[in-house]
Amino acid sequence: SDLNGNWFAGFCVTSVIKPIITHDASVIDINNPALKKMADDVLDALKMSITAVAANPDAQVRIGSAESDFKEALKSVKATRADEVNKMSANAVNLLKAPKEALRMNFGRFAELPAEAVARQGFDRVSEGLAPLMIEPKLFGLGSPKIDVPLNMLKATNEGLLIPKDRLPANFEAFESLSETSFEESLKMNVLDQEIFASYWSRVVDDDPFKGTFGASEFEAVTPNKLGLYIRRVKCEDETNPEWWGDDEIALGAVAIDSDGDVFNKGETYIGGGFHDGKQKTYSNWLYHSFSLTDRIYWPKKFGITLTLAEKDWGGFSSFLNNLWKRIKDAVFNALKAAAMAAGVALATYLGLPEFGPVIGKAIGEVVAWLLDKLIDWLIKLFGDDIFKPFTAWCNVPSLGARWNYSNGTWGNPWSPVNWVRYSGYGGRYLLEYQWRIYA
Repeated sequence: SDLNGNWFAGFCVTSVIKPIITHDASVIDINNPALKKMADDVLDALKMSITAVAANPDAQVRIGSAESDFKEALKSVKATRADEVNKMSANAVNLLKAPKEALRMNFGRFAELPAEAVARQGFDRVSEGLAPLMIEPKLFGLGSPKIDVPLNMLKATNEGLLIPKDRLPANFEAFESLSETSFEESLKMNVLDQEIFASYWSRVVDDDPFKGTFGASEFEAVTPNKLGLYIRRVKCEDETNPEWWGDDEIALGAVAIDSDGDVFNKGETYIGGGFHDGKQKTYSNWLYHSFSLTDRIYWPKKFGITLTLAEKDWGGFSSFLNNLWKRIKDAVFNALKAAAMAAGVALATYLGLPEFGPVIGKAIGEVVAWLLDKLIDWLIKLFGDDIFKPFTAWCNVPSLGARWNYSNGTWGNPWSPVNWVRYSGYGGRYLLEYQWRIYA
């Protein structure tokens, strides 16, 4: 009824929630403060090591490292574009000669180390001789044990305050020995705070949250279990410089990252030669890469693929970037474990638990994409604009039955809209179109 006492008949309509797949092309900011601190540190080490090799292409480096990959890339590019590489080396030398304050702004705590030592040791190991980063346990979603002890029961020692064992709370031992504590026990003893953890990291569920909510339809007759990325078109809008020398030869490389944070290097695929202003290649059914939707049943799932376009003279450089994906991922995870151990708790064991896998994997995947994006910005600072910046396409799948909308606004399309990215570099510009698809 309303305020005047008039009665109205009403009814309730229950609508089925239809999950929508979303996709974006932006590099995601790191909101987790623990990961951001570690990502900045890894980036500083990586910038320092790459700059050191750029300044001295003959520097001694560790075989099989990111620095050795970069050294080989410089060698392959220099064979045809010596002027660009020499200019980049000069820029790197000047950066390393900057005043200490400027070095610290560019390279963080690694500015104190000799450039030769950083190049030789490698960005992934250079922090081993330094004090570890300190991350507060609460940033990992861990609670702090509360200790209530009367002052007259505390005893001062050279090592600190001595607390009687019988005054320690029941969950204190569990907090200090997480490796011996199960996920469920930690929750019961409030050692792990799921709400804090989810707010800093992410929230996942171990079953499809939309299961059974769909009406019968033709496309659900066969349950989809794959997510595919299709390349539709590559177009030269402006040939690279010098245009008078000849047409471009273009290759496409990629690194895919699944919802667990696992990395798959696609290598390079030769798109073709003869590219000049206005020339394009179109594809009707080029399934470039596919992901499994059913490897581990938790939701939502997030998939990414970084596409690197390269002109043939810079092919070694794109290979360096593709290989760097896995090296950065390993470095981030190792930094995460080191910071956890430095916090005084056995978080490394926690990070390996199945309950944490989806969240940690997704977070690390986003950090790797962020790091690669920032590193490319740094390389452009060294090289100028003589590089096609890699592009990462993300796809977010909330449910096994999720779909896109059709152009008329109705739900249920297994195909995404056609998306595009524009690459600019080498004095040229290229357009690449791609499309996502859910299929069985």
